[in-house]
Amino acid sequence: MSNGDRKHKKWRPRDILSVPQLEDSHKDYELIYETDEQLSEDGDVTLSYDLQNSSYEDTFTEEDEDKAKALKTISSRIENTLVTQSSFDATKKYRIDYQKELNPEQCIAVSVLDKPLLVIAGAGSGKTRVIIYKVAYLIENGFDPSSIVLLSFTRKASSEMIERTHTLLQNDAVKRVRGGTFHSFANRTLRKYGAMVGIPSNFTIIDVKDAEDIIDLQRQNLEIKADMRDGYKFPSKSTIQKMVSRSRNTEQSLKRIVDEQYNSDVFLKDIEAIYASFQTYKEKKNVLDYDDLLEKLRDGLKNNEQFRAAIQRSIQYVLVDEYQDTNNAQREIIELMVGNRSCVTVVGDDSQSIYAFRGANYENILRFSESFPQGVCVKIEENYRSGKEVLDFTNEIIKNARIGLKKKLRPQNATGVLPVIKRFDDANREAEYIASTIQMLRQEEENRYSDFAVLTRTSWVSGFVQTALMRHSIPFIVVGGIKFSERRHIRDVLAFLRVIQNPVDDVSWHRILNIVPGVGRVRASEIISSIVTQNGSINFQEFAHTSFYTVLTQYEQLYQSVVGKDMPPKKIVEHVIPVYRTLLAGVEDDYETRMQDVVMLADIAGSYPSLSDFLSSFVLDPPSDRYRESATPLINPEQRKDSVVVSTIHSAKGLEWRTVFLPVVLDGVLPLEKSFGSLEALEEERRLFYVASSRVKKNLFITMPRHLPSWGRTYTEPSRFLSEIDKNTYSI
Repeated sequence: MSNGDRKHKKWRPRDILSVPQLEDSHKDYELIYETDEQLSEDGDVTLSYDLQNSSYEDTFTEEDEDKAKALKTISSRIENTLVTQSSFDATKKYRIDYQKELNPEQCIAVSVLDKPLLVIAGAGSGKTRVIIYKVAYLIENGFDPSSIVLLSFTRKASSEMIERTHTLLQNDAVKRVRGGTFHSFANRTLRKYGAMVGIPSNFTIIDVKDAEDIIDLQRQNLEIKADMRDGYKFPSKSTIQKMVSRSRNTEQSLKRIVDEQYNSDVFLKDIEAIYASFQTYKEKKNVLDYDDLLEKLRDGLKNNEQFRAAIQRSIQYVLVDEYQDTNNAQREIIELMVGNRSCVTVVGDDSQSIYAFRGANYENILRFSESFPQGVCVKIEENYRSGKEVLDFTNEIIKNARIGLKKKLRPQNATGVLPVIKRFDDANREAEYIASTIQMLRQEEENRYSDFAVLTRTSWVSGFVQTALMRHSIPFIVVGGIKFSERRHIRDVLAFLRVIQNPVDDVSWHRILNIVPGVGRVRASEIISSIVTQNGSINFQEFAHTSFYTVLTQYEQLYQSVVGKDMPPKKIVEHVIPVYRTLLAGVEDDYETRMQDVVMLADIAGSYPSLSDFLSSFVLDPPSDRYRESATPLINPEQRKDSVVVSTIHSAKGLEWRTVFLPVVLDGVLPLEKSFGSLEALEEERRLFYVASSRVKKNLFITMPRHLPSWGRTYTEPSRFLSEIDKNTYSI
C-alpha cells in the first residue's frame, strides 16, 4: 500500500528498545534510558512529565477511516431514536410497582413493547435488573412464558435471571420461559423442528475435546505427519480446532487465520484437508459441534420458509443479553426469529465489546437500526457500582473512542477516591507495591482478600505479581488460566534449575529428559542411573551412539557453563533459555508465546541473591492446599472464597471488586503492539482498558514498570490511553 493510500497522524515514535537475542544473554549488556524521572528509595518513579504531553505514532488506512465515519453516522441515527418517556399504563394494576423499583431509564426500557428496542446499559447500570423486570412485565401483560425466549451467553446467567423473576412474581409459570445460551436454544429447536430442514432429531453433540480428537483422527487417516516445517511445529489438534472454529465464527477464510498464527502458509493445504475430512466425518456420523448448532439453525431459518414460520409462531418475544458479544450468525438468528415484528429487546454496551477473537462483532449493536428500521433506543447511564472519581476517569477513557455510541455514566455514589497512577523502576518493585498495598488496605479498610483483583491484558505479565503475592503469603486464585508457577514451560525450566542445584534430583531429570526426542521412560531411567553412578557428575559419553546424544551434550555443556561459577540466578536462567527454546519448539506450536513467560521468569529470578533462595521462595512455597506458617493460611478448599483474584481483563468482564490493580499498563502491552495501525483493533484495546477500570467499586491503581523486556522487545512508554485522560481525574 502506498503512502497515498494512508492518512497519517503526527505522533512521536514509540520508545521500544531492541534487546539482544537471548542466545547471547550470557554476555553483559546495559540498557541506557534517557529519562527525566526521579527514582525514590523504594523504587517509585516520579512521573515528572505530563502524561498528556506523550504522543505516539500510528497510521490508519483510508478504509479504516471511512468505516469509522460510516459507523459514526449510523450511531448518530440511533441517538435520534432515543425514547425518553415511559409507556406504563397508569390505570393498570401490576403485582410489581415498576416505577418505584426501577429508575426512570430502567423503567422506560422495561415498558417499551411496541417497537424493537435497543438498550444501551453502561457498566454497573443494572442491565440484569432490566431484563428480569422486563420478563416479569411481559408475563404481567399476558405473554405466555413458554413463548418468551431469553438468550444469554452462559447457562448460569439465564438461569439466575429466570430464578430472580420467579422470586419477583411468585409465579411458577415463570419457569416455562425458554432461557439459555444460543447453543442450548439451537439444540432444543433443532431437536424439535430439525426434520423440516433434514436434520435427524437423534444427532449427537460433540464438545471441543471430542472435536479435537476427531481432527487428530482425520490427520492420521490422511497420513499427514505432525512434523517440523520451515522451523514451525505442525499445529496440535487443539490449535487446529481453534483455528477452524475461529474461521467459522469470524467468517474469515481459514487461510487468513493460519497466516495470522504462523505468518506462513506452510501448513495451509494440510489444515484445509483435515478440515474438509472433519466436516465429512460429522455428516456421516450425524454429529454436530458447537459451531454447527448455530450454523444449522441460521441456515434453516434463512432458507426454509416452513421452518422459519414454525419458529416464529412459537415465539411471542425475544430478549437478548450482552448483545455486543454476538457474532454474525447469532445476529441473523435473532433477525430471522423476529421477522418484521416488534417483539425484541436487546441489551448490551458497545463500549464493552471485547471478544472479537471469538467472533463477536461490535457492529451488531451499532447497526441495530439497520436490522430493525423501526427500532428505538434507551440509554441507561446511572451507575450503582463506582464512586464519582472512578466514573470520571472511566468516562474519560471512553470519551475518546473513535467508534461507538457516546455515553456518560452518572454516579449514584457521589463520593470516592481518585484513581492512582504509579510508575516503578522495574516490574519486581511494581509487584511488591501491589502486594504490600493489598496488605495495607486489607487492614485499614477491613477488607477481605476477595475484595481485591489484579487484572492484566495478557496472562504472561502477571508472573511478577503472582510471585510477590507468594512472598507476602497472600492467598490468590488465577481465573481463566493456569497459575504462573504451574505452567508446563515454567515447571520445565525450574526442573533445569533444580538439577543444576542438585544433579541427582531424579524427578527433575525425568521431567527435562521427557522433552528430548527419542528418550522414553526406560531410556530416561538409564541416563539418570548413569548420573547417580558418577556421583552427580554429568558426562553422557556412554550415550554417544544414540539419536539423542546431541541434545544430551547441550545439557552437559549447559551444566558445565554454570555450575561452580557463583552465577546469579537470572544469568543461570538466561543460559537455560536457548537450550530449552529449541526443545520447546519441537513439541509446542505456540512455543514463542510460552517463551514470554520464561523470559519473565528470568527477570523474577533477578530479585534473588542466589539460586537456592530463588528455588526456596518460588518453588517450595507456592499457594497450595497447605500452610506456610501456622498463622498464615494459604489457599485451601475452605478459603478459596477469600483470595485475591488474578485474572485477564477478558475473564473479569461482568465482575466487580472494591479494589482493582491494573499492572504493566505500558504501550505495547495495553494496547497490545499488534493492534497498532488498525483502528478497529486499537479501539477494542481501548474498550478493554475501559472494562478493566469499570470493575472498581472504590480504589483503582494503575501501575507500570519503567521498562519491561519481552521477546526481542522492551516496552518503556505508558499506555497511549493515559495520555488522553484529563489529569484532574487521577493522582500520581
